[in-house]
Amino acid sequence: MKRSHFILIKHPSETTTGRILSATDASSALLEWGFWPLFEKTRCRLMVQPGNSVLIYTAGQCSDARQVIASAQVAQVLQWNRRLSASCPIFLEGIPVSALQLTNIQLFTQPVVFTDHLDDLSFIPANRQKWGVAMMGGMRSISQPDYQTLTAKAGAA
Repeated sequence: MKRSHFILIKHPSETTTGRILSATDASSALLEWGFWPLFEKTRCRLMVQPGNSVLIYTAGQCSDARQVIASAQVAQVLQWNRRLSASCPIFLEGIPVSALQLTNIQLFTQPVVFTDHLDDLSFIPANRQKWGVAMMGGMRSISQPDYQTLTAKAGAA
């Protein structure tokens, strides 16, 4: 089955000057920039194509973590290059191999608390206490019903 919906997972990061950013602030910086870096070991990176829909999930332990905060569409999948490296707004731990150019970015006025929907998502393990394993790897594919579940209560800004 061809997947056309994905979740991009962002952990807290640093700016290029060393200031710590929450996962939400780091995600917002990447969304404002319009590109999302993908690394060699990023799960599903070879599956994503122009026209696919993505959700942005903030990982970590901060108060604004574990939320879906935005949606976007993939305009292009680009090979990582010096121009992208020079303009990236956050410090990257490693060298990406590609980047998603994002369009139709919608920040949610009402971020979706991910853990409120564990029972409604098909990709969450039966042992709900282990739900975090479903959000590892930097990116994951999801079904259309899961995409709708995670966007139904989100107000777009």
